[in-house]
Amino acid sequence: MSDESGSRDNEKDVAFGVIEVASLDERHERNDLIRVFGLSVLHRLAVDPARAEAGAWKRPVRVDRIAPGPRPERREEAREIGWAGLSDLLEQCEVISEVLNQQEITEQAAIGVMLLLVHELEEAVLSRVLQIGSGSDYLVGVPGREGLVEVEVSGIRSGSAGEASSRLGKRTRDRLRGPGFVSVTTFQHGESGEAHSYLHFVDPAAGVDRGQGKGKRGRRS
Repeated sequence: MSDESGSRDNEKDVAFGVIEVASLDERHERNDLIRVFGLSVLHRLAVDPARAEAGAWKRPVRVDRIAPGPRPERREEAREIGWAGLSDLLEQCEVISEVLNQQEITEQAAIGVMLLLVHELEEAVLSRVLQIGSGSDYLVGVPGREGLVEVEVSGIRSGSAGEASSRLGKRTRDRLRGPGFVSVTTFQHGESGEAHSYLHFVDPAAGVDRGQGKGKRGRRS
């Protein structure tokens, strides 16, 4: 069975609140994240590669998740990311492709989604960016864990399930220097075309991606 179908067996479709882009700054106790990443997040979720219906203010995102802990459990959750209260930003994001290339938009959008999910799911708070050549992309503080934790981020505008899974494995092997999160967001994923995001806590020293090991699996609810 493939990783994708395996995670489907453990998905949990329960009621969660909408994760609002407008909450980015408050979540990470900063005043610059919406300004830096908000336009790209809205562009990828509401404009391209799949345009939201007129009047829509949120989009479903399928999250494939592994949380930190002694007994890793992989599960899928149906979440929603919204842009309520950001109508001005939504208008601006229509023309962002005139000043940023497609790769830059995807990268920034993936970072914005990671920041929303890592706080919503793990209560992690951004500490700082890591410079190129330092390994991963960001450091975050996670409640209950000593020291800062690395986060590696990648984005795919539109791609297959296999491409996203392969990107997850490569970033885990090549970038993490210690236990940390790997986040890969695909804004048009596989045959379904839905938005999809991996947020896996992995430990390279263990020799395997904890998401593919024999950790305890969640049950379908």
